Parts: sequence; structure tokens; C-alpha cells
Amino acid sequence: MKVQVAHLYDGNQFMGYGLAVNGEVIDGQASIDISSNPEQIPTATVVFHLDAEMTENPVRVDLYKSKCQL
Repeated sequence: MKVQVAHLYDGNQFMGYGLAVNGEVIDGQASIDISSNPEQIPTATVVFHLDAEMTENPVRVDLYKSKCQL
């Protein structure tokens, strides 16, 4: 699944940016800061609100088996 930058609207009013997967905004986003500099790939720093369910029931991801790129 690819992460995409989402343009967030309330009706016709642009409200900001978020991150989405498969067309769905990722839950718990508090803020996103998108930075771009000449001759560098743009980056996004995203802050999430963590709730008890997220921290008490973590998922294990083995990076050597994952297709994610760090």
C-alpha cells in the first residue's frame, strides 16, 4: 500500500493536508509539516495522537521481511 498526500476539504473550503492510504486518511493525525528544498526530495513530518488502544496493542513488523523503505 502506498501512502499519499491528501488535500483535506470541508465542502469547497481547503482545510490542509494529511496522509492517506487507499484513499482513506490515516486516523489520529494531529499535524503535518511538508518541507521542500531545491535539489532534495520533499519530506513530511507527521504528528499523531496516540490512544490507549494503539499503545497497549502494538503490532510487530519485521523490517527485513517488510517491503517498506527506510
